[in-house]
Amino acid sequence: MLRLRLPRLASRLLLVLAAACGRSDGRRAAPALAARATDSTGTFVVLGRDDTIAVERYARTSGRVLGTIVHGDGTRIQYEARVAPDEAITRLELWLWRPGVPLDSRPAQHSITELHGPARDSLVRVDRDSVGPTRIRRLLVAPGSQPYLLPSVGLAQQALRRARALGGDSLTLPVVVLNGSASPQRVRIRWLPRDSVEIGVGGTHVRLGLDAQGGIRAGMDPALGITLQRVPPR
Repeated sequence: MLRLRLPRLASRLLLVLAAACGRSDGRRAAPALAARATDSTGTFVVLGRDDTIAVERYARTSGRVLGTIVHGDGTRIQYEARVAPDEAITRLELWLWRPGVPLDSRPAQHSITELHGPARDSLVRVDRDSVGPTRIRRLLVAPGSQPYLLPSVGLAQQALRRARALGGDSLTLPVVVLNGSASPQRVRIRWLPRDSVEIGVGGTHVRLGLDAQGGIRAGMDPALGITLQRVPPR
């Protein structure tokens, strides 16, 4: 399995990625506009109090989301998500390189997670290291669960696209966080006026503000000293 662990972030970073209402710019669109928006590419920086936690660049193509996350210590992760017509991720492939290795070196870890069955409630995860045997894990999950990797913004935006596709003013989205051992979560989503959304994980609730194109634009968690910024395109 991917053993990258983020102990300070794992319980709350799903919320940090969404906490964008603290920087209002008056350009929010109606929910219908956000639902139609095309989200093709983006670059994000996640900052701690004293350092950079991660930088991510992602791109969306037909039926796929591809991205690269570089952590502050130099750990590099690439991902490729296959997306069904209903915006659900059905397969998530991950590659991990340790700090300091050449860009063209073989990954130290490789993981494939797939959801099977008519209800997509059977999760199969295959993990390979550069040394050692292949490991296969099977897990029954809530129907329609969405695989996710902390701290990916691109995959967080895909989760919101899935929520829009499901429709309704509020819903609970099952998510499986793949860092370390797979961790099922239930993310409560409630759409609010003026292209805002309230997201709840556990007993914590935050509001998410989106830009005029329906994408995550910025956020912060003052308690942890974490901020998220979208890098403007050049």
